[in-house]
This record gives sequence, C-alpha cells and structure tokens, in this order.
Amino acid sequence: MNHPNQTRQTRSAGSFARREHTQPFRQECQDWILSMSDVVQITGMSRATIYALMSRGTFPQAAKVGVRRIGWKTSQIKCWMDQRFGTTSSGAGD
Repeated sequence: MNHPNQTRQTRSAGSFARREHTQPFRQECQDWILSMSDVVQITGMSRATIYALMSRGTFPQAAKVGVRRIGWKTSQIKCWMDQRFGTTSSGAGD
C-alpha cells in the first residue's frame, strides 16, 4: 500500500499536468452566450433597433439557442463595438 503523502503527490502532479494541458483550450473558449436583454444593456440600443440592424446586415446575426431563445457570442458583440466605435486605449485619462 502506498504512503498517503505519496498518493497526494501523485494526484497533485497528475492534476497539474491536466490543468497545464487544458489551459490553452480554456483561454480560447472564453465566449459566453449573451441574451437579447444582455445585448440591449451592453449596447444601449433597443430590441427594435437591434432587429433592424440585423435585418440590414449591420449587426451580428443572433444564433438560435433554444425554441424561443436567441443569443450572441460575447466576441461577436465586442468585435461589432470595436468596428463601430474603434478600439480605444485601456487608460481613460490618456
């Protein structure tokens, strides 16, 4: 039978290796699905305006998430905002 400390060290080394292996995947998949109410709050636009812009092709198309639910990836909305308003520096006082 293994000594309890040896088992702990083996588990720690194994979990560290797994975490190190999956870390790049987690960084790439930071997108969240935003609901219509999230997008309204983030953009400051009304639902009607969002639908109008989508129909004109000037706003990202929503994906069907469920039977009565649509959503956008956070990266889609961020990209649209960057394109529309330009990227800004991180410092507000610059």
